[in-house]
Amino acid sequence: MIFKFKLNFIICLLLVLFFHATSASALEHRGNATLGYTHYVHEALYPDQKDGSMSFSIEPELYFELKDDLSFTLRPFFRYDSADSERTHFDLREAMLLYAKDTYDVGVGFGKEFWGVTESQHLVDVINQTDLVESADGEDKLGQPMLRINAFTGFGDIGLFVMPLFRERTFPGEEGRLRPPLVVDTDNPIYENSKKERYTEFAARYTNSLGPIDIGLSYFHGTQREPLFIPGFNDKGELVLFPYYFVVNQSGVDMLYVTGSLILKLEAIYVKGVHTEEHFAATTGFEYTFSGPWLKGMELGVLAEYLFDDRKDDLTAPPFEDDIMTGLRLAMNDINGTELLVGYIKDLDTTAGSIFMEGSRRITDSLRISLELYAFTNPDKNDITYLYHRDSSVRVTLVYFF
Repeated sequence: MIFKFKLNFIICLLLVLFFHATSASALEHRGNATLGYTHYVHEALYPDQKDGSMSFSIEPELYFELKDDLSFTLRPFFRYDSADSERTHFDLREAMLLYAKDTYDVGVGFGKEFWGVTESQHLVDVINQTDLVESADGEDKLGQPMLRINAFTGFGDIGLFVMPLFRERTFPGEEGRLRPPLVVDTDNPIYENSKKERYTEFAARYTNSLGPIDIGLSYFHGTQREPLFIPGFNDKGELVLFPYYFVVNQSGVDMLYVTGSLILKLEAIYVKGVHTEEHFAATTGFEYTFSGPWLKGMELGVLAEYLFDDRKDDLTAPPFEDDIMTGLRLAMNDINGTELLVGYIKDLDTTAGSIFMEGSRRITDSLRISLELYAFTNPDKNDITYLYHRDSSVRVTLVYFF
């Protein structure tokens, strides 16, 4: 209750600031609206699940300057989904007041901060919570309340973050696909710390470019973004999964080495919880881009990554603890900006694998069509992805930019 009051208070304060600013400065705006249909190839495993769903989303972005060095950005997000009530949701992706100088900037409000260099997963990307109902790949994030300070120095950039309120992860509802046999009860989360979502978090990141090498070093102390799950009965007497959020210290490193057409990538983290076992995880690989007359102006990238996590026999083990990802990235470099990414992730300990494809092409200057495919291959009962082996899907989306 206190958390919701604080969150609503912050939202109201930011909106008041927004309306004040719109009357005091020139407003710039842009954004996008999407209309999409998702079709699931196989019949659902659980009752009430649908074989397809329509969805609509809108994400406007409003930007204006209060003064030469003071600006405010507001980026709300709303989605409606015809099949899963949990996927119908609203979020403030960004509502940030920014004071920027040549050598530093200070931001306060709801923000988004991306860390990472690898393709298959972003281990070091810990600031924002995953908006899992948006996409199973974890790329979509919720806005995070924060105080952010960036310093730009001659020996690298330093970012400091204070996060007073924790955002809980979203999960598909009873009607949603890509969910475990038991529904996740997002209304009754369990926290290791007595302050629950009001536990103050801290993070720091250092980045620098050393010739062909880009390096990032990060540290995070706060509530783990990915919860554990505890089975139990809710108020209705239904057996559900309660998300359990615990406090961790996470140290991370990410590196990018560019030499000609070859890019080498690395992300690695070491995590130690107050009441949980320490663990190490890493993703490393390369991307090589081919170009030349034989490709007729196109560029073809070949990708390969290895995903490792030492929690192999632990109940907390993630889906990718000993896996290989291979893929191809094609950029047509045509007037319509046609792009295609195809990849395959193979578990080295089981027969399980998954195929993903993401392609897009501009229809007009303001309209773009995208196609996404996710397929689970050779399901193995010993692999966690077996829970979703009937949830292979094809999604077609029209995106209108304004």
